[in-house]
Amino acid sequence: MLKPESSASNRTPIEQSGFVNEINSSRNSLNMNMPNSSNIFQPEFPNPADVSISNWSLPPNVSNTMYNVNLPPCEIDDFHGDFLSWPTFRDLFSAMFINNSRLSDIERLCHLVQKTIGETREIVSKFPLTHKSFAMAWQSLKDTYDSKRILVHNHLKLLFDLPFIESESSSNLKILQRSINGCISAMSVYDVATDHWDPILVYICQQRLPKLTVALWEQCIKDKSSLSPWEDLNKFLTERIQTLACLRHIRSSPSSPISKSKIKAQ
Repeated sequence: MLKPESSASNRTPIEQSGFVNEINSSRNSLNMNMPNSSNIFQPEFPNPADVSISNWSLPPNVSNTMYNVNLPPCEIDDFHGDFLSWPTFRDLFSAMFINNSRLSDIERLCHLVQKTIGETREIVSKFPLTHKSFAMAWQSLKDTYDSKRILVHNHLKLLFDLPFIESESSSNLKILQRSINGCISAMSVYDVATDHWDPILVYICQQRLPKLTVALWEQCIKDKSSLSPWEDLNKFLTERIQTLACLRHIRSSPSSPISKSKIKAQ
């Protein structure tokens, strides 16, 4: 029959002292081999003052083109030979086709033929479909339509031929306002100074306004003896357009039936 092991209380003092020394020696050896606890789980973080956006960079094996967004293709309208639409067609075609380094001149000529209609296509189509023909075809279009004098005359004709407005309509007032501001913007593009055009613009616009709008505009003029700047009339038109739009919305919205009680005279 096996005897149970003797407990620590049954050991002699000499055995107990040897056992305690052995345990203490083992603890000391473990403490010497373990790292300092203050250094555990303490990652080094950079100083926030030293971090800036300029220091950020992509990994060396990652290209910036990976982050480019694929935009839908921009469509360009066909050119029919209208002088007013020529600057827009010229700049868009140059940006999309002429400045595109992946296209050859014969490909640019094919796109130019496809984007012209009527008389403009006749001008382009007279050149053979070859590599050297694009520069001559494009220059021929520029010689025909890229005329500053004709472009300015067409904008002025559009300004003086603005229609008269008979009814109080926000849409008609909006067209009138945009046409005048568009002419001013076009003149600045062609380096035509419009700093002293205020009396002319106010007169042209006022002659084409409906009677009630003219009366309201005259009430807004504080100094009746001085010339009104176009900026004041332009601001008035914006407020008048908003007012007419609100009135139209209120009149078109369905109204809830209201029960009216008859008041008997006592």
